[in-house]
Amino acid sequence: DKAGMEVASHSISHPMLTKITDIEKLRTEIAGSKKILEDKLGKKVNTFAYPFYMQNSKVSLEIKRAGYSAARAGWKKMRNSKEEIYTLGAVEAINDLKNFEAILKQPL
Repeated sequence: DKAGMEVASHSISHPMLTKITDIEKLRTEIAGSKKILEDKLGKKVNTFAYPFYMQNSKVSLEIKRAGYSAARAGWKKMRNSKEEIYTLGAVEAINDLKNFEAILKQPL
């Protein structure tokens, strides 16, 4: 955070959120993680990354209810639409510049 990187939430215990049936447990995993990070960082945490990239409408609704403005659902996607704000894809920044450049040059 101090180096300028964004710190995003990822749940408290890294469960498969889609398998949690107890809504209070689901809310604790999602909102509790946000609160812990915000208390430690002293600033808002706005984004969430789904554990195991798994999400469904129930989980996405709880992400919104907790106050996140966006959530990442997986890799290998360079562009996202406004409608995908809670299921964003991303490009992994690998530790190999030539391979990373090759990934960025792939067709969308």
